[in-house]
Amino acid sequence: MAVYIFIDNAGGWWTKPSFASPLTAINQFDSTWTTDITTGGIDEYATRIIAFLVPDFFNPPLLGGIPLIPDTLFQYPYTIESRINGSRKIEFSGYDWVVKKSDSFIGQSGPGPNYFSDDTSDVWVDSMGLHLNIVKKDNIWYASEVVIDTSFGYGIYRFQIAGRVDLFDPNIVLGMFTWDDCAPYSNTVPNNYFREMDFEFSTWGDPVSNLNAQFVIQPWDRPGNRHRFDMGPTARSTHYMTWKPDSIIFESAHGLVSYPPPQDSLIESWFYTGQDLPVPENENIRINFWLIFGNSPLNGENAEFIIKDFKFFFLPGVVSLDPYPAIDSKVPQYIWLSQNYPNPFNPSTTIEFDLPKTSQVTLKIFNIIGEEVAIIVSDRLTAGSFLYEWDSSGLASGIYLYMLQAGDYVETKKMILLK
Repeated sequence: MAVYIFIDNAGGWWTKPSFASPLTAINQFDSTWTTDITTGGIDEYATRIIAFLVPDFFNPPLLGGIPLIPDTLFQYPYTIESRINGSRKIEFSGYDWVVKKSDSFIGQSGPGPNYFSDDTSDVWVDSMGLHLNIVKKDNIWYASEVVIDTSFGYGIYRFQIAGRVDLFDPNIVLGMFTWDDCAPYSNTVPNNYFREMDFEFSTWGDPVSNLNAQFVIQPWDRPGNRHRFDMGPTARSTHYMTWKPDSIIFESAHGLVSYPPPQDSLIESWFYTGQDLPVPENENIRINFWLIFGNSPLNGENAEFIIKDFKFFFLPGVVSLDPYPAIDSKVPQYIWLSQNYPNPFNPSTTIEFDLPKTSQVTLKIFNIIGEEVAIIVSDRLTAGSFLYEWDSSGLASGIYLYMLQAGDYVETKKMILLK
């Protein structure tokens, strides 16, 4: 095996374990191998590790801090993994998050670049939600960031926030986005621009601009990849990103609203089908609160923001990975069936449910005398969260029942169609 690690603040990729021993032998009895990747100064803060399966007596290129791996290595089988700098974990909205850390010893990291605090007084969760802070300590400004250490792929991503982004200091940015740390490692392998898709809230240093929000597909500076707008003075808001193989839809709405956002709540929406539409691989969800270029806020004051909730929903009929990975941080613990919303409704309503394990699932609609009027789902579904929109066009006003059956579990709820 030819093994390399990537360190942000040490120039890039490095040979491991050393220039003198650039290859790692595979155990001939059980096909395992072990390499020491912490043989240098700040190796333990590497964010990417790549290993190539190469022939005996191969002379691998010796890398001493370069941004990209030589293309010649990619003729061999390889695997790549990423990690987040930070040992502290928190639970928020049913998911496990890593709290990012970069201090004066590790050095600054992107975005910004900034120093990032993992202190419990700067990043925490309570009944109000996830608290992220920008604070000055010992004359150093620290930002905050949390990361779900897994990939979801195609689906619906929902963020709900509490606070007015129109009141941000001009140097502050709130980001909610996908990011693939493994992506940019070679000229040969397409990097999809880190598979980055963003909700970003900032005036980007302009104290008089009212364009304080944007939807972005990276690279942001390619024409058609960024949509900027004014969020206005809304204290609570919901933000949806619907990622499909052929498109991405961004939606921002006033209040903590259901999917799809009601038209009267919608602040802005954007439909993207451009050339930089990412394909799922190793991207994960990140939320950060940071300073442009690591500068201090113009007002010189600490800042705090609250994320109320995050949730991911599988899209019916859209498969990004087959089978879906069994990842604890996104598998619900219990079966759960939501009350439909809106309720009463006309003509469409949305139903959510959670599955803790793969099950044969049916979701049916009945009228008040027990006659079946619609089958919304009849399929074998993997563990996860799902939502379905039902259009009742053609049916009369009245009380209807919807019934979820998953294995031996059966639950029925009422809803009202009011025309």
